[in-house]
Amino acid sequence: MKLFEPITIRGVTIRNRIVMAPVFAGVGLRGRRAINYYVERARGGVGAIIVGATFTDVLGSEEAWGEQID
Repeated sequence: MKLFEPITIRGVTIRNRIVMAPVFAGVGLRGRRAINYYVERARGGVGAIIVGATFTDVLGSEEAWGEQID
């Protein structure tokens, strides 16, 4: 079944065709909780993960507002 076969897109090989869509999980973006969250999804078999958001400037980051980054 093609769903579980690797696919190469523009030189990047993904181990299968299962993609996790972006979601708001409430775990932050760069802290230990966020890392653990995405690592577990990858271990569960997801071939690619689309992260819901990211900051382009430190002023928009969790650190700028005093939130704890582990």
